[in-house]
Amino acid sequence: MAFVREEGLNLRAGPDQTSTSMAKLAFGARVHVVEDESLHPGWQKVATATKGVGFLYAPRIHFPPRDLIEQDPGLTMVRIRSGQTFWGLVKEQYGIRGNESTADQNINHFINAIRAVNKGDAFVVKTDWMDDVGNWLISGRDASDTLLKAGYDLWIPSFGFAARMDVGSGTVTGEVTRLVKKIEQKLKDFRDAVAAAHKYILPSITHHAGDAALGLLTGLVDFAVDAAKILGVSTAVGALIGALFGGVGAVPGAEIGFEVGLLILEAYGLAMLIEAIVSVAGSLLGQLASFIGQVWNANGDKKKIDQAGQTLADALGILVSAILVVVAAYLMKKGGEALSGTRFAKTVGESRLAKWFAERQRGSTTRKTVERANTTAGSAEAKASAPPRSGGASASGVGDDFTVETHPPALEPVVETRRSGTSRPPKPQPAANRGRATSEPHPGSTAEDIAAVHDELTEGTGSGRRSPSDPDELNSPRERRTADEGEVPGAPRKPYRPPGATAPPPPSAPPSVRRAWLRKRLQQHVDAARARFEVEGYTRNQEIDIRTNPRAAARHRGSRIDAFAKESVMNDPDLAAVVTAPDFVPEPDFIDSSLRTPGDDWFDATTVTSWQQHLRKYQARYGGGGLLDTGRLTGPPSPTAEPN
Repeated sequence: MAFVREEGLNLRAGPDQTSTSMAKLAFGARVHVVEDESLHPGWQKVATATKGVGFLYAPRIHFPPRDLIEQDPGLTMVRIRSGQTFWGLVKEQYGIRGNESTADQNINHFINAIRAVNKGDAFVVKTDWMDDVGNWLISGRDASDTLLKAGYDLWIPSFGFAARMDVGSGTVTGEVTRLVKKIEQKLKDFRDAVAAAHKYILPSITHHAGDAALGLLTGLVDFAVDAAKILGVSTAVGALIGALFGGVGAVPGAEIGFEVGLLILEAYGLAMLIEAIVSVAGSLLGQLASFIGQVWNANGDKKKIDQAGQTLADALGILVSAILVVVAAYLMKKGGEALSGTRFAKTVGESRLAKWFAERQRGSTTRKTVERANTTAGSAEAKASAPPRSGGASASGVGDDFTVETHPPALEPVVETRRSGTSRPPKPQPAANRGRATSEPHPGSTAEDIAAVHDELTEGTGSGRRSPSDPDELNSPRERRTADEGEVPGAPRKPYRPPGATAPPPPSAPPSVRRAWLRKRLQQHVDAARARFEVEGYTRNQEIDIRTNPRAAARHRGSRIDAFAKESVMNDPDLAAVVTAPDFVPEPDFIDSSLRTPGDDWFDATTVTSWQQHLRKYQARYGGGGLLDTGRLTGPPSPTAEPN
């Protein structure tokens, strides 16, 4: 949509001054651009209501602001005549005399509506100091002091749109009336947006929670719908009204969003898990704040209200996903009856919740059994001989940077490293000796001794696990995999994406785009791991060690978070190209094999304080990398186990 900005502008048959003039268009005539001047330099091909299709000289047509024309398709454009007054313009454009309107929709209201959609330099406001005081006290009072500038072009909103605009009336009575209407409108918009969210809740939960919601989907939808209803009578409504009376200029979204999030969790008996849930649901409060902001600015616009409903549904999907992660960890630690009787359990169904938890508990018990058997059988020696980490494999196959392990008959595996770049690759060596290249546990070392060596090598941020993409893992039968990998023998991995995860960029995207997305996604995994640690705490052996050596708490925390993060990364289908560092190999925690630019492809999970030390360690071989902040120890779960 565009407007003719010259009286008698020629509509020509072709994009040339010599082409035949098909018609002369009046100033302000509306035209629809068919082809822009990128195809016809200096000319716009347009369609008109009555004169057909032709070409207009581009500098003589004007485009309205996109958001304005979308909100008000009836928008028009006029040119101010010499000596024309604002009151005269309003009466001319809207056909009113000034006594037909309500107190808040007088002549001043329509003058201020026109001022609101145009730039200030199109007007002259003449006031003295008393006017300034009055204008400060009563919104819109300076309308009567505003003069027009001859020759300026102005946008004129349609009467219906102008009447609905939230602008000052210039009178005390009008402002009181306007405030009452504004409160009514905000409350209606808020409740309409909450109602609009209902139809988007199911797809949102399915998107964010995925397989984790299986068996609970009906109950979770009921929970989310019920949570949405809470908002209609929540403190958020009071906060919106308070913001209106307080005269705030900005949307109080962040504060109200935070209140809404806490209100929902408290109402459902999850107050003891608030910190962990909020930590896992990284973008929850931001989405709730966005929802409040969209409602605030809707002003009855149905499209904006529906968009706000979508945002609320997305926030509730993030909340459900985070609750499932934290609740599963909490029940594992406290027992299946820990949430019995809470509103959350009753809403999703206590029997369904118990069945859902039992399925996950069976998986956890199986992993623990395998882990004990593995330790008894001498897993320490197996860990010491773990292979160096590979360069990575992607869904499209093995890339140039992949570490390939060949197996000649009756011989030990030999590793051939092919990593591009200026770094010096290690010499091929027998896989059985690689664990000793950096640090070799003494014969007869206990599992705790090996864990201590591992923590020392990785500064508390190593996983103690191999990547499924490492050669020994790719070439070993599934039944031989250990519980440390987070798998139950014979059971497939379940896909997992962290709360707030977004779709990966297309393969054609620049490396910088891929790296930015990857860093955000990996940080989301680390944040989820931090929240999981807040619920599950240390392992039993770590708790025993901390009782005798309290200074080891920070190191064990880092190791625990690192293990959780790598476990979830390995289950993220969008991170198939990401490989994690194996045991006892001082390499970055994560390398993305799909990135080929040195320094773009690796990330390390550690604290901000330790980052420079890690960077110096890996920079010579890998280039500059990315920090995944694990935060600092500020009071994690206290050790509870007694030495055995």
